[in-house]
Amino acid sequence: MPAERPLRRWSFKTQGAVSASPAIFGERVFVGSEDGSVYALGLADGRLLWRQALSNEVKATPLVADARVFVGAHDGTFAALDLATGRRVWTASTEGEIAGGANIIPRAGAAPLIAVGSYDHTLYAFDAATGSNVWRAVSDNYINGTPAVADGRAAFGGCDGRVRVVAAATGIETAAFTADSYVIGSPAITGDALLAGQYGGAVICWNLSSGSERWRRTLPGAVCSSPAVAGGRVFVGARDSGVHALKLTDGTPLWRFAARDNVDSSAVAAGGRVWVGSDDGRLYGLDAETGQEKWSFDAGSPIRGSPAVAGAWIVVGDEAGVVHGFR
Repeated sequence: MPAERPLRRWSFKTQGAVSASPAIFGERVFVGSEDGSVYALGLADGRLLWRQALSNEVKATPLVADARVFVGAHDGTFAALDLATGRRVWTASTEGEIAGGANIIPRAGAAPLIAVGSYDHTLYAFDAATGSNVWRAVSDNYINGTPAVADGRAAFGGCDGRVRVVAAATGIETAAFTADSYVIGSPAITGDALLAGQYGGAVICWNLSSGSERWRRTLPGAVCSSPAVAGGRVFVGARDSGVHALKLTDGTPLWRFAARDNVDSSAVAAGGRVWVGSDDGRLYGLDAETGQEKWSFDAGSPIRGSPAVAGAWIVVGDEAGVVHGFR
């Protein structure tokens, strides 16, 4: 796990804002930039391994699976890149911006499916090997976040104020939960609980089996981040400049950490710490039990993507286009 006071070991400058989260896989980091490219960097030193230009800005987090890197672009293009070289293996098209990352749906005896949402109000499932569109699930407005996948289900939120659940194999809708405001971040599934934040400031927990709402906790600012769940707690950033910890069972507030500006970055809980960025330009390491600040780094530019945490490494990008590697 990362040390209590990580040190920045390297930085890499892209030519556009890095508003999405990097992905760490093995000894490599993959990150998209609003300069229209996907970069592969060495995890140990941040050196450039390859760069692949896509057709437009990349605001989505790359997914690494099946020896490929899957990522969407602002013009609706979705690409599969070779993990080792960055060469395009296939591309597919949606009819709207792709702002969120993809997720993988395993299939027995077949290539996995890659699920990704688009501003054309549709969640797509592409065959990972060929790029063919296997199924589509339709909502009533933009889909911003990454779908959550667990136990044969995929869940996604949208600007129609709903969180929808579909069968992962077919895309057939099995449930739709009312959030009453835009769901900009990604939902989370833990056990039988489905969680999401919404623009009105509420964090909501539903029971997947019964379809009932377990609890709703309204925070003082819009929730544009995705909830993280660890140790019976839900960690979420909001536009009240706060990072909030809530009790998973009933939403009871446990602590609030005050950053210096909005927190649209989605938190990552690892090693007893909550790692999260802020529009104040800082990456924070908070004590998961108390919310006390244990460490911070001032990047000098807003951090809106989620940090990637793997082993002893933390990697995050900022709006100035810099990718930072800490160990």
